[in-house]
Amino acid sequence: MLLLLQLLWLVQELTAESPWGLPVVADDPTSLAKVVMAELADLKLENKPWPGGMHSTQRMFGCEIQEDGRTSSFWQFGFDGQDHLSLDLETLSWVSAKPVAVQTKRWWETERCYAEYDKAYLEGLCLTSLRRYLELGSQSLTRKEPPTVQVTRHTADDGGITLRCWAWGFYPQDISLSWWLGEEELVQETEYVEIRPSGDGTYQTWTAVRVPARMENGYICHVRHSSLNHTLTVAWEAPSHQWITSAVVLSLFTIFTITFLLVAGILIFIKQCSPGPQGMTEPLVRTSETFVSEALGGPKPKDVKDV
Repeated sequence: MLLLLQLLWLVQELTAESPWGLPVVADDPTSLAKVVMAELADLKLENKPWPGGMHSTQRMFGCEIQEDGRTSSFWQFGFDGQDHLSLDLETLSWVSAKPVAVQTKRWWETERCYAEYDKAYLEGLCLTSLRRYLELGSQSLTRKEPPTVQVTRHTADDGGITLRCWAWGFYPQDISLSWWLGEEELVQETEYVEIRPSGDGTYQTWTAVRVPARMENGYICHVRHSSLNHTLTVAWEAPSHQWITSAVVLSLFTIFTITFLLVAGILIFIKQCSPGPQGMTEPLVRTSETFVSEALGGPKPKDVKDV
């Protein structure tokens, strides 16, 4: 009992309220508080050991400013990594996420000033600071980069076909990707992934849908982003093989032409450089008189060379 009274005195004398309505223990009595808690841990209550183990509590709060000027705020608590309590700023009441948080909810609602402090901070200083940050970093925070979009086709081991709509290189982070078949949006059939940073200051994501064979062209990917003044629509396009055929024909024609010219050049070179009869390399010319003389059986003119 003495230790409990000592701890109670320590809390009452050396704690204060933060601007957000939460108790703050001063730095000086930290060592004394540790000693008291260590002694309490060794106590036996009703022949039962003091509850041990490690637990963690989390507090998350903040405010947001939408592109259209609307604002929103949140203030919530977690326990061991799970939702515990959240503050309804309209009614200033606490909402318990689990039955175990009902008792905590009742205690917080007896101290209404805490909820009032939290709301005053979120709708006052939080928004004022955020607007100032946006003003100082307007060049980088308000920039807009349009996404690059591409649709790819994938065949699974079971023969199923999946179309995947990729978007990358966009900023800011918020983006909407959806699959449509005609005038119908495919919500249940679509697979989504979270938006991830690309590493260069932009973001990337994708969404996929399973489609029947030979029906790929009927599915359209719709992309909406603040950098676009309209909804971007992209469909899968089958690769064209016409350019491949043309390239093959052109290559074969080129090879044939080069081969033909090479062989013809070699034959001409051999013909011109090969020696004539009796080692003569000088081309000889037969005149009409020579043929006439030979036909009559007469001697060949001496000034005519024969091959």
